[in-house]
Amino acid sequence: MTGRNPYLQSNSWSTFDHYLGVRGWGLIFYGTLPASLFALGFIKLETIKLQRTEIWLPILCISAVPVGILFVLVQQRLSAWYLFREGVWSRSFIITALILLFSTAISLMAGIVSGKYVSISWDDWVGLVTQLRWQPYLESFLIAIMSLVGSSTLFLTSVKDSGGLPGLPSADVVKDLQALREALRTICTDSIWQNADGVTINHLAEEIETSLTKLASLVQNIPTIVNHKNLYRSLSSDLSQLGEAILEVGTVPSNWEYYFDPECQTTSLSKAELDRRAAVLRLKMMCKDG
Repeated sequence: MTGRNPYLQSNSWSTFDHYLGVRGWGLIFYGTLPASLFALGFIKLETIKLQRTEIWLPILCISAVPVGILFVLVQQRLSAWYLFREGVWSRSFIITALILLFSTAISLMAGIVSGKYVSISWDDWVGLVTQLRWQPYLESFLIAIMSLVGSSTLFLTSVKDSGGLPGLPSADVVKDLQALREALRTICTDSIWQNADGVTINHLAEEIETSLTKLASLVQNIPTIVNHKNLYRSLSSDLSQLGEAILEVGTVPSNWEYYFDPECQTTSLSKAELDRRAAVLRLKMMCKDG
């Protein structure tokens, strides 16, 4: 369910959340929390001579492994917390980058507090040789990387399990979203979209509408500033229209083209039938893009 999703197009706040990962703010907190402990001085890089610029590239390559694992874990959670996969790569990248950025910033500030680093003016910083100019940032970045592969049990729990932790979607919401995605996937693969033989999916449409009604009440518990009720309400309405269209096609199979064929002439349809057709075609676009 990716691409030009009509339900995200008509709900700008939901689009904002799907692409920027607002719902995953709790991951940033749990991801940077271990860095606070490491930055206090429990881990130091005295055995690595970071002044040697020839080792910077190998260090960054080695660091790519834990960063890659972090990205995969974040992507798994963010995929489970959203109804659509629209923007999954974008929001996963943003949350991962913010975790690394804040962890590095914490390590850098700890170095300033401890006296390891000193704050200097911009002109003095520009005048430093390259090694001295970037060494504090590289050290802070490496400490941030260590915090990801060290004793970060709390963060691993938050990204691997379904929830219950403050700032993360509840287990009930995750469970309902999973059931809803599976039901939508079943509808999208039914033969009703190709011909009039798929009348058996009407009961699934009713089940999905029931699930959406439950989601509308649970969405308030999702820890995000974005309200998805409009998205769920419009999707629920379209599923109801799909159920009506399937019932009608089951009675008169020749009516299939009026609702399911985008190329069909609609001059003979009433306003209610046109609204039903528009709802079905929105669902068809969602299924096609997925």
